[in-house]
Amino acid sequence: MSRKLSFSKYADRQSQDLKIELHYLWINQRPDSPERRALCSIPLTSVDKVIKNAKCYPNLPATLWVDMALIDGLTRMMLISHLYIHDLKNLKVRDLNEIEDYKNDPEVFDPLRWIIMT
Repeated sequence: MSRKLSFSKYADRQSQDLKIELHYLWINQRPDSPERRALCSIPLTSVDKVIKNAKCYPNLPATLWVDMALIDGLTRMMLISHLYIHDLKNLKVRDLNEIEDYKNDPEVFDPLRWIIMT
């Protein structure tokens, strides 16, 4: 017998044996530059998808991981301001560099190493 499981069935039910969290990852293709065209190098339309899911499932902790070394103060301010107006208690922004393996293993995790030159 096959049974289709619905995410929303479990999203509102946090228990000790079932812990669900939403994690989103954004890594800029290149470090921010003063010559860029956009005020915010992270497309806020992408962040809106994170916001939509955080609103949809207010009982789930949600984290947006960003490599803060690749964004400048203006992008950081635009991102935090965009999130602030939605006042989501279950959504937080964290720096990928808090993860020791990410920060200390440039062979695998250095985004600049993987840039495809176009």
